[in-house]
Amino acid sequence: MRIVFISYYSGLVSRGVETFVAELSKRLTKNHKILVIQNGKLGIFWHALKSLPKIAKFKPDVIIPTNGGWQSLTAKIYCIFTKCKMVISGQAGLGRYDKWNLMLKPDVFIALSKRNAVWAKKHSRGARIETIPNGVNLSRFKLQVPRFKVDLQKPIILCVAGHEKYKRVEETIKAVSLVKKGSLLVAGGSQETKRLGKRLLGNRFSQLKFPHKKMPAVYRNAELFTLVSESSEAFGIAYLEAMACGLPVVATDDSLRREIIGKAGLFIKNPEDSKIYAKALQKALDKKWGSIPRKQSQKFSWHMVAEKYEEILGSL
Repeated sequence: MRIVFISYYSGLVSRGVETFVAELSKRLTKNHKILVIQNGKLGIFWHALKSLPKIAKFKPDVIIPTNGGWQSLTAKIYCIFTKCKMVISGQAGLGRYDKWNLMLKPDVFIALSKRNAVWAKKHSRGARIETIPNGVNLSRFKLQVPRFKVDLQKPIILCVAGHEKYKRVEETIKAVSLVKKGSLLVAGGSQETKRLGKRLLGNRFSQLKFPHKKMPAVYRNAELFTLVSESSEAFGIAYLEAMACGLPVVATDDSLRREIIGKAGLFIKNPEDSKIYAKALQKALDKKWGSIPRKQSQKFSWHMVAEKYEEILGSL
C-alpha cells in the first residue's frame, strides 16, 4: 500500500501531531511505501496546493492529512478524482477543526479516545468512525535514562505544555506556589507563564525549551507530572511519555484523562481552585506509586497503535 502523510509542521516543531506522524510512518514503512510531505514555509493553503503534484506523482492508495482546513479539503478533492482513500486522525480535539474534517466525510475518521468517538459520531454525517489512541515510544521513554539535571529544589513537578491558554499553565504555577516544598519546571510555556512563575515561585521555578530527543531525560529528573488542559484537548501524548518514565500524574478530571491515565494519577475537577489543585499535587508527591505509571503507559505502545492502523488501512 502507498500512503501519504501531509504534516505542515513536521520538521519544524515536535508536538503531538508531529510525533504521531513520525512514530506511525516509521512503523508502517516496514510493510508499505510511505511519503511524508512536511516542513511547510509558505502557509498551509499554499503548502496544500504545492503538495498536490507530489501526491499525484506518488500515486497513493491512502492520504492522511493532519492539519485540517485547506489541507484536508485539497486532499479530499484529490480523492474525489482518483481511487485514493482519505483517513483523518482526530488530532485537533473537540471543536471546529475536527467538525470540518468530519464534514468532508473521510473514508475513516480515527478518534483518539472513546470520548472523542462519541463526539465524532454526533458530527460524522455518516462517516466511518474508529477509535485508536496515540502512543508512546517505550524504548525511548523509560526508567533507564540518565537524568537531565536542573538546579531546582526537590521534589520537581514537571509540566510540558506549549504557549496555548487551554493548557492552563498559569493555574499550575499558582497551585505549585501553595505547595510548601518543591519546584516547578515548565518545558515550553509562554512569556506570560515565565513572568508569573518567577513572580510567584522565584528560584523554585524554571521554564526551559528542549528538543524532543532530550525529553526522556527531562521526565526522569522529575518526581511528578502535571498538565490540566481544558477538556477540548484531543489527547495528550505528554501524559504517556511521563508515565513511561515512571512519573505519576495530576490531571484534569474528565473521561479522556481517566481513559489515558487510569490508576496512575490523581484528578481534579476545577484546576482554577488553587488550594484543591495544590492538595492533589502534595498527595501525589506523598504517595508511593511504584510501577503503576509505567504499566499504564505500556497499554499505549506505538507498536500496538500501528497494528490497529494496519488493520483499518487494510480494510480500505
